[in-house]
Amino acid sequence: MKKLLKSLFSKNTCTATFNISKPKNIIASDPDKDRIALFDLTINNDAVLEGLNITEYTVNYFESEKLAIANKNAFETPWKYYNILPEKETIYVRVTSKNNPTEYVIESFTIIADPITETKNTYDLVF
Repeated sequence: MKKLLKSLFSKNTCTATFNISKPKNIIASDPDKDRIALFDLTINNDAVLEGLNITEYTVNYFESEKLAIANKNAFETPWKYYNILPEKETIYVRVTSKNNPTEYVIESFTIIADPITETKNTYDLVF
């Protein structure tokens, strides 16, 4: 019975009174083709907070859902994040209410390091 009650009232369960929008996947250039790129994860802040007052919520980014739920080891500099998994990685964003920190929503998105392909300059002639 204790285990059942503990699972029902665990910190991993949260019913937030707000919703966030789905973050967008981010593709960054990988000029040296090492499958590692520099990402600005904070470009998703506006996307997830759409319709919410930014002064009432915090936005943090994590490398796993488990860390996001525990609210541990958020990225210190999400505006200059290098992927740790080559080429493609899942990132978790946690939006937390400042008025009630037990209320939060977690979503995920993908970041992709894309090697730059050589392209020829093309121009459209407009008459």
